Parts: sequence; structure tokens; C-alpha cells
Amino acid sequence: MTERPFIADAREAKGLRDGSISLLVRVVKGPDIVVRHPTVFAWELRDGFFYAIPHSEKVQQQYVTTFPFDGLRSPFGVPGDRLFVQEAWCLGDGERFDAGRKYPPTYRPTSIEYQSDWAEMENDVEWNVPASIPRWASRTLLDVTDVRVVRALEVTEEDAKATGLEAHDDEGVTYYGPLDRGDARADAAFRKLYGEDKWLWLGTVAKVEPHK
Repeated sequence: MTERPFIADAREAKGLRDGSISLLVRVVKGPDIVVRHPTVFAWELRDGFFYAIPHSEKVQQQYVTTFPFDGLRSPFGVPGDRLFVQEAWCLGDGERFDAGRKYPPTYRPTSIEYQSDWAEMENDVEWNVPASIPRWASRTLLDVTDVRVVRALEVTEEDAKATGLEAHDDEGVTYYGPLDRGDARADAAFRKLYGEDKWLWLGTVAKVEPHK
């Protein structure tokens, strides 16, 4: 098992903790050919890397200068890996985190505050960026149980709901997504956010007890 950091914004950090998010989403970033021709490729997982595979020899010949390219590593690792969530944070009781200091393995501050707990409240806290959070300050651990590469068009309603889409009730009808771009179908709302032809990483995760 490999343990790796995973940077989450306040919405994701909160949803991962309360259980409303069990599916992580990131846009695939790779060679332009994948982005410009999203319908002509399949994806294959080999040794922890995903490779874009042409659907036919004709396609490969057409884009011969592009294939093969180096595999793309998933931002979630592979099934069996463990993620520790990095989120915006700060030390409590007026203590300041020194990124240049080498803290001993046994160090534990008096208290730690996390932005996702304050997201809906006015505050003037100077938060540390998520990437700065050390392992001992991370409070959420996730086991990766599945990783897929799919087009946004293939995302199901169940998948979309598992990403923690906003949900709003309007006279008994549930709408998903931002208020100005909502839809009664979660998968349709999801595609409004990402576009139909984007290739996406989808990582299914299960929360485990926070490490000590």
C-alpha cells in the first residue's frame, strides 16, 4: 500500500468527512490529442499508469506522431492506496506554523483549526494553504477502492450524486448543482459543470479512522 497526499478544497474536505462525498473527480490533463479528440481513445491501466489507446490502427496511423506517449499517473493513485487529505488549516491558540522548522515525529500542537469547519462563517483567519499541511495535522484518511478514466458523458446519476453535488429543494423537487445552473437530474447537472466531452479521473474512496 502506498500512502500519498490529496489536496482538497473546503467543500471536498467537509464532504469527505461527513460522508456526502465518496467519489473524487479531477479533469485529465495530458497531451492535447486527448483533449481535442476525446471520442477516439480508450484507456488502459498498466502498472499504476493510465495509457490512452487508439480504438483502431487507422486512428493510430492518423496520429502517429502522438502515440505512444508516456502514461498518465492518477491523482488518486491506484486501488489499494491510501490518501491523507490536505486542506486549508492553521494552528490554534495563536501558534504559527513554521514551514522551515523540522517538527519532531511526536509533536502535537495544542489545537488545529480547519477552514472547512468555518466555510459558512465570517472569519479573518490567515489560513495556511492545503499543500502545507503536514501528515500529523491531516485529520482524514481515505482508502482508494477504484479508479476510472471516463468521459463526463458516461458519468451516471449515482456517480454524480457521490461527488457531493449541491442539492436544493424547490417545491418538493430536488435540483442539483449551483443555483444558477441546477438540474433535476444529478448527471445532467454534473455535465453542466464539466462539459460532456471532458475526460475525467474518478476515484472511489472509503473514509477510515484518522491516523494518530
